[in-house]
Amino acid sequence: MLFEGGRGSRRPVSARPRAPRSGIKVRVAVEQDAAAEVFLLYRRGDGDLVIGASVKKDVLEALRSRLGHSAAAYEIAAVPVLRSA
Repeated sequence: MLFEGGRGSRRPVSARPRAPRSGIKVRVAVEQDAAAEVFLLYRRGDGDLVIGASVKKDVLEALRSRLGHSAAAYEIAAVPVLRSA
């Protein structure tokens, strides 16, 4: 996953099989059948935190619902998977 932005306002912008040479990077495990996009569950703030990634958004919605009162602090974003030609 490649993130862009400053501390507390970073957003995921793309996913690649290999890490890019620059930018803020996070490695996450995703199901084998990831095709055009993956969904990422994360929290922005002073301690940006990635909870998980999945090709199925409902998996992450269920995970977020188990976070209780802090669930509102977490976001789910669709991130395109970029493959080299």
